[in-house]
Amino acid sequence: MFNKRTPFVEILSVVLAVPGAILLAINVPESKYAYPLFLGSNLFALILFIREKRSWFLLQTVVYFIINTIGFYRWIL
Repeated sequence: MFNKRTPFVEILSVVLAVPGAILLAINVPESKYAYPLFLGSNLFALILFIREKRSWFLLQTVVYFIINTIGFYRWIL
């Protein structure tokens, strides 16, 4: 699972995405705070996929970043 070669940004991406998904799934007033977590996760994933030249995952993450930016704007700002 995790070893010394696991990129730190990959771990951070997962650590932020999981609580974000749980917050969104439980549908409570605090669920809006999932969006900053998702944006952080997306940023770390973007770094990872750019560095590893994973173009399809990069494209997917860009789309998720746009979606989560919209969610952040609608629910937080």
